[in-house]
Amino acid sequence: MEHTPQRRRTAGQAATVVVLVFAMFQVVLGSTLPSGLYALYEAQWSVSRAQTTIIFAMYVAGVLLGLFGLGSLADTRGRRIAITLSITLAVASSGVFVLAGAVWPLFLGRLLSGLSVGVGTGAFTAALCDTLGTVKGSSLSAITIAAALAAGPVASAVVAEVHPQPLRAPFVVHLVLLSVSLVACLRLTNLAPGTRRRRAGRAHHPTTQDSAAAPLFPSRHSAWIFLVSTSAIGWAYGANGMWQSVVPLTAFADNPPQLQIAVMTATMLGISAVCQIFTMSRDPRGLLAPGLIILGLALIGARLALQSTTLGAVWVATCVVGIGQGLSSRSSLSLVTANCNASRRATAVSRYYSFGYIITAAAPLSANLLSVPTVLTILGVLSLGSAVGFLILRRHGASPPTPTPA
Repeated sequence: MEHTPQRRRTAGQAATVVVLVFAMFQVVLGSTLPSGLYALYEAQWSVSRAQTTIIFAMYVAGVLLGLFGLGSLADTRGRRIAITLSITLAVASSGVFVLAGAVWPLFLGRLLSGLSVGVGTGAFTAALCDTLGTVKGSSLSAITIAAALAAGPVASAVVAEVHPQPLRAPFVVHLVLLSVSLVACLRLTNLAPGTRRRRAGRAHHPTTQDSAAAPLFPSRHSAWIFLVSTSAIGWAYGANGMWQSVVPLTAFADNPPQLQIAVMTATMLGISAVCQIFTMSRDPRGLLAPGLIILGLALIGARLALQSTTLGAVWVATCVVGIGQGLSSRSSLSLVTANCNASRRATAVSRYYSFGYIITAAAPLSANLLSVPTVLTILGVLSLGSAVGFLILRRHGASPPTPTPA
């Protein structure tokens, strides 16, 4: 009987993690459902490649608005409020896609989807870190994001293949899953309340430093680690943007099959998720530089594969990019959560992701001005440069803090 309270706490923690992961998965999944339908939009609504890129850019604009405008909401007003707002925006986004009958609502739907992800990314990550500690929490957050990004395009493409309403059915299913997520999250009672609510409550400790007053990083070296880690997510998410838009369309240049395009995108992101799962127990300080090196060389290899017009080589490069992307994403996020002040964790994570989403949009947009192979080369060189920067920091500076397991 004496172990009953501990068992209840453990069960409650497990239930909280399951709900948070499921809800985060659904929010991020919604951001990639349109990627599996681009060929259908082109065929049925005459959406051009340039419009496809702009639609994707609207999503990134929404993410940035959410990250910069509401990224600290989870720290100041509490995890529950930020998470609830994130899911509500995702519901609105899928609702717009269900009702859309022309091109222009797609811009609004993608903007709302981006706002949802921007508000929720830091909130879900911080809530998982509160529950599991920085190592497991940040790792599980990165894995959930990668898995959702991989599943979205394939899920929408498969539903579109079998349903008579291919451009609406995926979002109807998503609305149902989001509704379940919203109800489950509203029932959670053990999420951090936010500094403003703690300040007004009786449990607020007089010596506790408020989130708004605390510095984002405890030392200059931690700030440098944050900058290098942020650059890493930029190049990793630049690869995301390229594979969610222009790389598969370039690889299947003649009459691109929608399902194969979705599978290529899902393959890269799925391998990324698998790599993150198998490295959850590894020290992120030893993974970031190798991950960036693999990513950089693979991106340059993808350029050569596209120029050779050899589809098999493109698939190989896609798989290797997934490995580098996964190692870079997982390790950089863990280093960010370990090097920031705990009271401002959601804010730090939001700023970290903001650069990633800027490059997510900038990379495919740049491909319209330059070329897909040129942008891949630039991303590859930048990845290698960030690897060198991190190795210099480790060699000449104090070793980055080891992420705490709890």
